[in-house]
Parts: sequence; C-alpha cells; structure tokens
Amino acid sequence: MADTESFTRFPNLPPELRIQIWTEALTVTSVWVAVLREPSNVHGGGTLRSRRSISMTCVGPSPHLVGLSCREARDVMERIYQRPLRGPIMEATSRGVHWIYLDKAVITFVNPQDSTAILGRFGAEISRFRHVALVWGSFCFYFHSCTRLAHSCPALRTIIVQHVELPENRPYSSTSTTQRYVADSPVLWELDTATAAHYAALLEYTTPEPGGTDAHIVRLRKAIFDCFGDSAPTLHVLAPDGTVFRSRAPPHLVSSTWRSRIIGAQ
Repeated sequence: MADTESFTRFPNLPPELRIQIWTEALTVTSVWVAVLREPSNVHGGGTLRSRRSISMTCVGPSPHLVGLSCREARDVMERIYQRPLRGPIMEATSRGVHWIYLDKAVITFVNPQDSTAILGRFGAEISRFRHVALVWGSFCFYFHSCTRLAHSCPALRTIIVQHVELPENRPYSSTSTTQRYVADSPVLWELDTATAAHYAALLEYTTPEPGGTDAHIVRLRKAIFDCFGDSAPTLHVLAPDGTVFRSRAPPHLVSSTWRSRIIGAQ
C-alpha cells in the first residue's frame, strides 16, 4: 500500500493527539433506519406479537465501527457515547445493542404506520433521540408520531418529513392485514446514501424554513407546535425525487437541494 494510503505510525503519536483523532472520527453525523421485522399475520382473529424484532441499519458513514477497531478507540467511544442504544429484540448478532452518537444521528422511520410501534418498543430509550426522519404516509400517522415524540423526547431538535412516491396498491405497513404482504418486504422505501447525506447536512441548519401559504406545509408546522409548544424542533419537509410534489407545495417551501431537482424537472 502506498505511503499516502496508510499511516503505520499512528500508535507513535502523542496520546492526546490520538484521542482527538478518535473523537473526531467517532462523532461524524450518522443516519440510521429503524424498521420492524417479521410482520405478523393477523388473519383469523389473531393478535399481533408484542415483541416483533427491530432492525437498525446505518446508511452511509458508520462512525461506531471506528470504536471497534482497537481498545483505545473503544474506550473513547464508551466515554463519548456514554452507553449504547438498547432495543427489545433486534437482529440476533446485535443482541439489541447499538453504539450510536445520538447527538449527531438521524433515526429514520421508513414505514409510516410502524413509527409509533417502533418508538414504543424502545421505551424510555427514545428520550435520548435528538433528530428523527419520518416518511410521510398520512397526517394521522404523522400526528401520532409527533405526539409520542413530544411526550418522550423533550430534547428533540430536528424532525425531517420525507415525501416519497410509493407503488400503487401497496400497504403502508408491516402491520398490514393482507396475506400477500406478509411474504413481501416490509420496507416500502429504501433510504439511499445520497438522501442520507442530505439528512446529515440538514442538521447544520437550525433556522426554521420560511413560512408559506400552502395548506399542507402550514398544517405540518401547526402540528409540531401543538405537540411541542415553545420547545418545537426544527421542521424540514422534503419532496420526493420527482415532480409529483409540485402540485402539493410550491418549490420555495421545500429545502434547496430538493428544490433544484423539482425546478429542473419542469
């Protein structure tokens, strides 16, 4: 390997410099997707299992992996992260534990109807969330999620609402009662690395978006203030990567990155 591609003398650096490097690497903004796995079949009067598994997947940079590289990095990670995020039942290999720097992590809920169920599975752990992204399903799902977040996440700083173009005639949730959906994937919208990077960049913008007269955007903002009051987090409303959203909200009401895509498609 070329000298420009490796640094074999890292262990020889002063300890305080190594700690600084570990700290910067471990606090990079990360974006995670939380979904329910093993959707239940509720036909025939059956009940949903109360402990369906939660899967957490990091999309894009994974700073927690730095903390697994050596003992020194692990010590720094445990000091900065304080403790891992613990869920009820996750993937077998994770044992329900994820090391996430929640001050700079976006937790994304890609299934609208499942968001409140996932929040409930985490219990008191969600009080540590600082930034969340919700895929738009309906105002009902959105308001229920905001209500739960307001009650359980007093320090929440960011809510991202992502509009997407979903396939027609597909259920929104892994809690669907349609038998054909049980054999299908419960994830209806896949978060790609480019969109995840956009979410990460949004954390740098704490100024609320400019007001507007579009009824949809105004209603979203009103729900935030109704739920959170004076401590309302910053709201970012994102259009899908296409032209469908143009008829729902004028381009100046969505973030600039998506606005350029919408205008370019006209």
